[in-house]
Amino acid sequence: NPTIFNYSNQNQRSDLLRNALTNEGNGYAENAKILRFMTNNDIYYFITHHGIDRTKMVSALMFTLNGIPLIYNGLEIGKSGHPYSTEFIFYPGLPLSYDDPNRFFPYFQYLIKMRKNYSALWSDNYEEITVSPSANVFGFRRWFEDQNLFTVLNMGAQSANVTVNLPVDELNLDTSVTYYLSDLITGEIISGTPSELEQFTTNMN
Repeated sequence: NPTIFNYSNQNQRSDLLRNALTNEGNGYAENAKILRFMTNNDIYYFITHHGIDRTKMVSALMFTLNGIPLIYNGLEIGKSGHPYSTEFIFYPGLPLSYDDPNRFFPYFQYLIKMRKNYSALWSDNYEEITVSPSANVFGFRRWFEDQNLFTVLNMGAQSANVTVNLPVDELNLDTSVTYYLSDLITGEIISGTPSELEQFTTNMN
């Protein structure tokens, strides 16, 4: 199950993801709706070869990208193995979340709620932002009117101090006001004036 996210040369992962998200730089047809998925019935469940944390990271990626995120049967409880290796995935008469040791079900509920609550995620607006180290860290901006949402992924094998450059000149911010960046996954808050937030560093697992 080789994918971008476990590619042997981690220093090429950002380039591979960029190509995947932009159709090799060619873009997509006007008004195209892109289907985003990480597994289907013919391959092993993503978590089998990528682990829990990476699977949750790519799930968040799917739900923050433009396009339509798809959840293949079993992903919502972090199922591993091959889809054809068992007679059934969910236990008859029991809730879907019955066999969910790594709490994927509430995680997906949260991602769905987040996507519904932020109009920036409904739009087709997408723009890559500058991050460092750029070989295996990737970031992009989604926006609608005055709402801006940024996604930053550490696709490397180790935690990293990641420098994020925000396009503050495009955000229509008041230079004298303190703004707050809220991490929707960890709850971390980073505050500052636009000039202070134009470039900041944070540790990412």
